[in-house]
Amino acid sequence: MDQRNYARIDTLTAVILQGGLIEAEDGLWLLSLHNDYLPWLMAGADRIRKTFRGQQIEVCAIANVRSGNCSENCRFCAQSGHYKTAAKP
Repeated sequence: MDQRNYARIDTLTAVILQGGLIEAEDGLWLLSLHNDYLPWLMAGADRIRKTFRGQQIEVCAIANVRSGNCSENCRFCAQSGHYKTAAKP
């Protein structure tokens, strides 16, 4: 693996941690990296998350799958009971 890739990931992480923005080409480069770099990318993302969002995370899950009877009214979700679907209750 190329050490320059690790250095570039660190540089982009530092830019964001300092409140800056990265360019679209940088984002595309990050997406194109081989999976071997994933642990390093995740470590950088975790540093960014902790800096801007803290230690707490929110988890969302759909427990009422395929019934169409979910009581939530999420506009993006076909499982909501508020929409007419072909799903059998």
